[in-house]
Amino acid sequence: MFDRIISDQKILGGKPVVRGTRISVEIILEWLGSGASRDDILSRHPQLTPQDIQQATGFAAAAFQNDIVVRRRNNDVTIRVRNLRLAEDSI
Repeated sequence: MFDRIISDQKILGGKPVVRGTRISVEIILEWLGSGASRDDILSRHPQLTPQDIQQATGFAAAAFQNDIVVRRRNNDVTIRVRNLRLAEDSI
């Protein structure tokens, strides 16, 4: 499903990154959120492909889709459970 996104404890502490790079899904989302276009990102980071950016955004969307939020009434405790599977070879 997300064959270009991997998670490896030896790379950025296990954050999801684009395969073959140290560019995290998180930083790609930050760039897009700050107004950078896909073409801006690709011109500054030629090691990335349009598919890398597409998969990074899809991965992030899937992560939020699978969140389960549990809240206790009258308490500030929030528990988030993530149930997201990466490509099998990245586990």
